[in-house]
Order: sequence, then C-alpha cells, then structure tokens
Amino acid sequence: MKNSILLILTTIVSLSISAQDQYRALTHQADSLYKAKKFRMSAEKYSAAFVELGNKGFINDRYNAACSWALASQPDSAFVQLFKIAKNGNYTNYNHITSDGDLESLHSDDRWMEVTSVVKAN
Repeated sequence: MKNSILLILTTIVSLSISAQDQYRALTHQADSLYKAKKFRMSAEKYSAAFVELGNKGFINDRYNAACSWALASQPDSAFVQLFKIAKNGNYTNYNHITSDGDLESLHSDDRWMEVTSVVKAN
C-alpha cells in the first residue's frame, strides 16, 4: 500500500515538473515569436502555455500575451488577458499599462477604461 501511494505521488510530481518545463519552453517560444514580430503566433504560444498549466499563468506572461493579441488585431483576446491580470492577479502597474505602445490599439475600446480603472484601483 505504501509503495502504491509513493508511486502515485512520484507520478504526480513528475507530471507537474514536466508541465512547468513545457510552460517555460512555450513562453520562451512565444517571446521569440514576439521579437520576430509574429504576434499572432506568439499569442497562440502563450495560450498553449496557459493550457499546459491548467489555464494558469504568470502575470508577466499574461501581460505579454495581451500585447501579442493586441498587436495581432485581436482585441477580445487581449482584453481577456488584461482582465485576468487586473482582476485575478491584482496587477498594479498603471503607468506601464497606460503608456505601453503595444496596447495602443485598445485605447479606443470601451473596455480600456474599465480595465485601466481596475488596475488603478489595485
């Protein structure tokens, strides 16, 4: 019985480490694609990374995904990421989000005021 429990725990830890490694590899690829100005592909890699961790992700990665989606002219997807970091991640860098040129295409959208208000309140 003890051996079975140990085997199960070892398997779970191994899978968790593997998922984290895959997450890091995917976010690294996403960053490289962003630098190559392949914004849609970059955003899709970030999305794949989040799926790898059970739809979880680090705030900086979600912010970068939002930038990639915005630059790929996909405002709905960009706002999904921005609202996740603003509401769930308590993102607080108001000066950065309001001055980031990557997000400029979102400024005319009604959701922009909403997301920046949440960030400012944080």
